[in-house]
Amino acid sequence: MDEPSISRLAPERAPKQGQACPTTRADRALVLYVEHFEEIALGFRAGVYRVPSSTGAATYTVLLLPRPCCSCPDGRGGECKHVLVVWVVLKHTDPCSGCGRRFRHRELTEVPEDSLTWFPGDRLCQSCIVAHGGIS
Repeated sequence: MDEPSISRLAPERAPKQGQACPTTRADRALVLYVEHFEEIALGFRAGVYRVPSSTGAATYTVLLLPRPCCSCPDGRGGECKHVLVVWVVLKHTDPCSGCGRRFRHRELTEVPEDSLTWFPGDRLCQSCIVAHGGIS
């Protein structure tokens, strides 16, 4: 999926509660993003995303490299909603330079120029900052 297509998948465009049931893959992906962002972003490990089904009855494995694919039944014929939601999560998160887990941009702190432990520009989550005694 290219950048302009991902830009269309803005979380603020997600169907709200009480609205008609989402009908497009993009709308269903945005609902998954709103309902399960933390679970998807924090569940990232070694290039693998774990994405819950819409009903919560199953969890699917999404890989983006070498090409996007999902373990769901719909994932064989192109980009399913689980792949789409991973693209949205990627657009709205960055990895922590310490632990590698993904966090919203605002949840990461940039390492200052005078750091002795980290490279300037590295971004750390709060847990890594605390674990390393602050940024030094």
